[in-house]
Amino acid sequence: MMQTFKSRLTKKELLTDNVYLLEFKLEEPDHLEFQAGQYMMLLCPQPDETHLSRLYSIASFPTSSNTIELVFEVIPEGVASNYIMSIDVGSQVQFRGPAGMFILKRDNHRIFLATGTGIAPIRSILQNIIRGNARTEHTNFLFWGVQYLKDVYFLDELKSFTKEHPSFEFFICLSQEQNLDAVLEEDKKHFILGRVNVGLEKRLGKSITGEPQELPKDFDYYLCGGRTVIESLRLYLLDKQIPKEHIIFEKF
Repeated sequence: MMQTFKSRLTKKELLTDNVYLLEFKLEEPDHLEFQAGQYMMLLCPQPDETHLSRLYSIASFPTSSNTIELVFEVIPEGVASNYIMSIDVGSQVQFRGPAGMFILKRDNHRIFLATGTGIAPIRSILQNIIRGNARTEHTNFLFWGVQYLKDVYFLDELKSFTKEHPSFEFFICLSQEQNLDAVLEEDKKHFILGRVNVGLEKRLGKSITGEPQELPKDFDYYLCGGRTVIESLRLYLLDKQIPKEHIIFEKF
């Protein structure tokens, strides 16, 4: 059963032009148990003293804690955006939760496909794989799609994950960039021009000789992002003969 949590906004860090990392300290109750990949319901107060709820995946480490982090994209005239942009650090905020089934299903090789702020629950899952109870020697790939280089955040953290877990690799897929000239030379190995499915094909859809090969069917595929894109990726994987029981997804 979901609980109602009173919390206080303790950090409001601008990551890109329209994406924030928000941190909340829980006050009542003062701690939260959740599974990596789950979400909370942000309660947005209305003039008639009711609340509208909006769902946000928890982006922080999945352990008993008195703080949670959310990745928040500002949507013009959005209910939650108007609310969050109107409050300052120190303001009290209410949530309900946790909830959601976008969680690890089994210990297996995994490919994570994220678009935009769909990286939030996957960040939590990766932290649990690399630093927490779900640590494993199985291979884990992340393909994260954004439009431009300026839309990238968490790069240093993802790079640190590769140092801590030799079987983790990540690739950021830039759908609107024409070249990688602005990317530091040492980081270019982590970037691919094109959409997420293009990155997946370039990295795993070809053999070391460059010949086309099937995508791995024994991996689990975790998809998270905008509704239209994730549905397109789900159908793409099915068309590639990936068994449907190996495709776990969350759309927003």
